Amino acid sequence: IAPYSNVTTNTLNITTITNSMNGYQYRVVLSKVGNSCGLISAPATLSVLVLPVVSSPITIIQCDDNTDLISVFNLTVKNNEISTNFANEVFTYYTSLAGANTENAAQFINTPTAYTNTTPGSMPVWARVENSNGCFRTSQINLQVLATNIPSTYSYVITPVCDDDLNNDTANPLSPLVNRRDGISRVDFSAAENAPITGIRAQLPAGNYSITYYRNQTDALSELNPITDTVNYRNIGYPDNQDIWVRVDSDVDNACYGLGPFIKISVERLPFANPVLIARQCDTDQDNIYNFNTATLESTLLNGQVNKTVTYFDAANNPLPSPFPPNFLTATQTIRARVTNNTSQACFDETSIVFIVDDLPEAFPLTTAVEIKKCDDELDPNVQDGAVEFNTTSLESDIKGTQTGVVITYFDSLGNPLLNFAGLPIVSPFPATFKTISRTIKVTVSNIVTVGGVTVNTCSASRDIVFTVNKVPKINLTGNELVCTNLSTLNVTMDAGITDAAPTTDYTYQWFKNGVNINVSTYSYTTFEAGIYTVKVTNTDLCFRTRTINVVASIIATILPSTIVELSDDNSITINVSGSGDYVYSLDEENGPFQTENVFPDVTAGIHIVYVKDMNGCGVSQKQVNVLGVPKYFTPNGDGIHDFWNVRGVSGTYNSKTIIYIFDRFGKLLKQISPLDQGWNGTFNGNPVPATDYWYTVKFEDGKTASGNFSLKR
Repeated sequence: IAPYSNVTTNTLNITTITNSMNGYQYRVVLSKVGNSCGLISAPATLSVLVLPVVSSPITIIQCDDNTDLISVFNLTVKNNEISTNFANEVFTYYTSLAGANTENAAQFINTPTAYTNTTPGSMPVWARVENSNGCFRTSQINLQVLATNIPSTYSYVITPVCDDDLNNDTANPLSPLVNRRDGISRVDFSAAENAPITGIRAQLPAGNYSITYYRNQTDALSELNPITDTVNYRNIGYPDNQDIWVRVDSDVDNACYGLGPFIKISVERLPFANPVLIARQCDTDQDNIYNFNTATLESTLLNGQVNKTVTYFDAANNPLPSPFPPNFLTATQTIRARVTNNTSQACFDETSIVFIVDDLPEAFPLTTAVEIKKCDDELDPNVQDGAVEFNTTSLESDIKGTQTGVVITYFDSLGNPLLNFAGLPIVSPFPATFKTISRTIKVTVSNIVTVGGVTVNTCSASRDIVFTVNKVPKINLTGNELVCTNLSTLNVTMDAGITDAAPTTDYTYQWFKNGVNINVSTYSYTTFEAGIYTVKVTNTDLCFRTRTINVVASIIATILPSTIVELSDDNSITINVSGSGDYVYSLDEENGPFQTENVFPDVTAGIHIVYVKDMNGCGVSQKQVNVLGVPKYFTPNGDGIHDFWNVRGVSGTYNSKTIIYIFDRFGKLLKQISPLDQGWNGTFNGNPVPATDYWYTVKFEDGKTASGNFSLKR
């Protein structure tokens, strides 16, 4: 210590430490030379640490896999023999004892599990065993290489096995199945050990041996990772072919009696039975059989593989032809296809090929109960809209018939979903009534199956339904006509009243009078008779409309005796007629004016002509009417005014036999005159009678009488 270079130490010299000194305390005194001053340390405790307990020497015997007596050793296999506490100690290995004691890096063995001896036959190495206290001891390991007692030419060949599908044979044997053709499979080589003559023990001299199996030489030499299950061994990491290394050790001295790749295993990879998807087909003739096109089935199955044999079997395991025919007539069935390697092992792979013949539904024709052709239905044929309502109550049941498990869909002529007249989609069931214009709809009947949990439509049949709205003839529906029964030459010609430009020959006609067929089929018809005439006008589409014509019968009036108020201050004529005409009346004017009333008031006495005219044009009737009038007085003084008295309104043609009698107040007949004469001049026997009142009596030709009085004034 530089600052205290003149300081001396009093040293406790201990040459031997026994366990009894364990825990012994001591101090350190530091004194300066020539000075009594010094330092004394704090007390310290002496501890004795335990060394590892090791055995030495230890021998490791390794079998040579050839004749050079050089082999690979796993130096760690005897750690448990070197120290019973090996699990809690650190082992390192060196090529010399000095190197082990000094941890010489130049002599350090850095691969103790795969150390190759440098001296043929035998040589030592040393293990340094260090415990948790940091104390160590060494142990000598003698390495010895013995020649194998099993010839290097010996092998036990396991019958090849086919690749399996237990798992994907990765490092994790629990991984899910992903590969069936990786050259790895379960191999049972347990018979190799004890098989008579050819087995491993049969190659050894008599004795007790331990036989272990390893995946490779390294594991066998280092005695690591032995194969424990020889019945269910899987050649993971060594696809197709693998040599199983066998190590034979003596149970007496652990001498190695055999080491080599004596067991030969091989795994034949499976061929590929590639999936073949056959499109499901619809039965075309309702016999549940279809002729499938299978021209590419086998090439799809092999997908380029060669040196393979293909066989086929039906569901009952009966063989089918191979190579597979280009066409295969079958009902629904699943066949099995096997692809086999052309080897002695004949490993194979199989796949199922499914042929499905779906029932082809039928779209049956409609019955007559379904309306598909109608005539336009507007009442007025001149304003047709081309749309009518069809009775489609049984349409869907007709199309479907007795089929079950089918779905019916509806489309327009363009393949779009069918819409109704309101623009809404029509779905099954079809409505009982269907309003439409002329159009074609498609009805599709489809089978329903479940594929992969999904419901799909497979086979389908379709039928076009043509709804036709035919036009009706454009005609005037009503008409009125007139005939005069009194005029044989005045008839009426009626026609069917077509309003468009279509030729009349485009229609057929049927005439009726008062509902009775009159067997007339012409466009027009002439009649002299009144009645309700109808004509049914039918076009080439058999659509019709009926025109109704009311033919009214009219006739010239028959003038009956008029009702006359006469011999009064307010004479009137009421014209009485018979006949079915529409009449108007005129008095004394042949050409009118005419009036609808048949009463004429304030009529002067005298002879009148009444005229009755038929407004329907059937003619004018006339008749003379006499209105009697008696003058109240007369003045026979020769002045030319009222000089004569006579009854007025009596005509010669009407009352030529009428007689007028004149009496005085005493009833004496003074004069008998005719209404056709000039009249009475107020004389009796040529002598003037006095001015006074006189009486008359008129006896008409028809037996009617009238009487009264008048005055004679002078």
